[in-house]
Amino acid sequence: MLLKQLYDLSQRSDIKAKLPITGYNLVPVKWLVNIDLDGNLLSSPFQELGKREKRMVPDCKRSSGIKPKLLADKGDYVFGYAEADAPADKVAERHQQFKALVQQCAEVTQSPDVMAVAHFLEQWTPATDNAKLSEQGIDSSQVFTFCVHHPDGITVIPADAQAGLPKVQDFWADHLSGASSKSGSSPIMTCLVLAEDRLVEERMPISIKGIPNGQTSGTALVSANAAPFTSYGLKNSLTSPISREAGEGFGKALNHLLSDESSRFILNNDVAYVFWTQQTTRLRTQTYKNDQPSKIRAVLVKAIQGKKRTARLKANRFYGAALTASGARVVVRDWIDTTLHSAIANLISWFDAQDLVDAYGEVDYSRRYLSIYRLSRCLYRDPKKEDIARITTRLMRVAIKGGTLTHEMLTQLVKRNRAERNVTRDRAALIKLILTTQLKTTEDNPMADMYCLNAKPQFKDSLEQAAYHCGRLLAQLEEIQTQALGRGVNATLIDRFYGAASATPGKVLGKLVADAQPHLARLRKDRRGAYEALQQKLEDILCNISPESGLFPNSLNSQQQSIFALGYYHQRAQNRKDAKDGAAAKKRAKTQATAAVEADSE
Repeated sequence: MLLKQLYDLSQRSDIKAKLPITGYNLVPVKWLVNIDLDGNLLSSPFQELGKREKRMVPDCKRSSGIKPKLLADKGDYVFGYAEADAPADKVAERHQQFKALVQQCAEVTQSPDVMAVAHFLEQWTPATDNAKLSEQGIDSSQVFTFCVHHPDGITVIPADAQAGLPKVQDFWADHLSGASSKSGSSPIMTCLVLAEDRLVEERMPISIKGIPNGQTSGTALVSANAAPFTSYGLKNSLTSPISREAGEGFGKALNHLLSDESSRFILNNDVAYVFWTQQTTRLRTQTYKNDQPSKIRAVLVKAIQGKKRTARLKANRFYGAALTASGARVVVRDWIDTTLHSAIANLISWFDAQDLVDAYGEVDYSRRYLSIYRLSRCLYRDPKKEDIARITTRLMRVAIKGGTLTHEMLTQLVKRNRAERNVTRDRAALIKLILTTQLKTTEDNPMADMYCLNAKPQFKDSLEQAAYHCGRLLAQLEEIQTQALGRGVNATLIDRFYGAASATPGKVLGKLVADAQPHLARLRKDRRGAYEALQQKLEDILCNISPESGLFPNSLNSQQQSIFALGYYHQRAQNRKDAKDGAAAKKRAKTQATAAVEADSE
């Protein structure tokens, strides 16, 4: 299905105009050989091009055997020029086949420029003329092509697609399509992409480039290089018979997607994601370029509004693929096929499900939503070493196509919270997101509006309800300790007891509540207002914990511990917000009092 949709994309009019001509690719051409219309070398015969200059010239994949490329190739093919230790017979055969191909092209196309190249090759004698190349220290492994100079000053590079020589391009396409049949190495089979009997390719004609950690020469999307991968005696790509037309189509379409920032992005320097739609869409995909979730959500909400837009979006298919590299091969990690309307709706729900106040109880609208990159990183101590493509791929799939996030992620988050004795905003947001995806209906989802403490979620499970408020209780006990002893405590209550309180609250929290009484007594004497506020919050939390099986649950599983972490995060954020608001109120009151005194003195 992936290959078929990529091939269909290559046939879409707006994309087809951007893809290379059949049999052509961008190739780093190093040298131009300057000749006149009679095929004679000019006074400055060899022109060196820039290091990174690439030209759209005839190209084909060759892993073994002799296979010349039309009008542009390496020194051994063009001149019979190679390193001293290269097999002389093979070099001579390569040069001879290159000459024969150019001569055949000249006869078929009757192009004056191709004829000039053919005349040059007829005059070139490798045994003596290759000295001209050696004198200039030219590397035989570099790519050469020809520049024909006309008497009127016009110059034409017949190999270049921009030269506008359609007959040459058609000749090369016909040559490639018939090359296998002449050699007899590939049979006629049913092409899996086109579902027609075609001459199929032993190796795919296009290498895929742009996938992280892949070979610089490109990776193969379809291949078989060992006996376990073969079947019915078929080797290489013949195990999945695909015609040249189809192979070029999906290969070039995928390379186009990988090269365009509006249709691909790289995640964690490991996974390359490509996205496209069945029909052309006006949706501004460049918004995704800098990974700004808040802006992305705003664009998507606008795009989905209106009945006419909804109908168009439902009729348009949305496709996505996650790709990684394994040596010389492409690994398809995931394949997404849904409607554009469904993808947008799922993404909006994805962002809403992770909505959460920051660590100080505020809503930062510029950074309200988290990217896949940040969500995946918060699962690990050292993301660069531990992050795996499977987790990233799952996050992306649920974001676009819906579904549930695994319990494995919750367990990992709980471990990170206990190891660091802290609940970060990223981990709290991912916990809320995971729990939301696991609940099927809005009615059963206490997480839907739980972006801050004031939402007061009501869990149907009494243990989950108790776990949430136990987390709040631990944060409140931490606040009481801080208010009584200040922030200079060497080992805080959280440093010592977060892990035990989240796993076995029944064994720890009762003792911690008792230990907090001396702190409250001290505050009652020294800071009566702070004491009353802290005591009121403490009583409110204790009233919400279910008395079943004792005041506190004896133990909590990983899901309940993740809810415990959310309660802790919310209460701590609320305490910080209250402290900040209180300080701001005191400052305002002091400013007003000072202003009143100054007014009275006047």
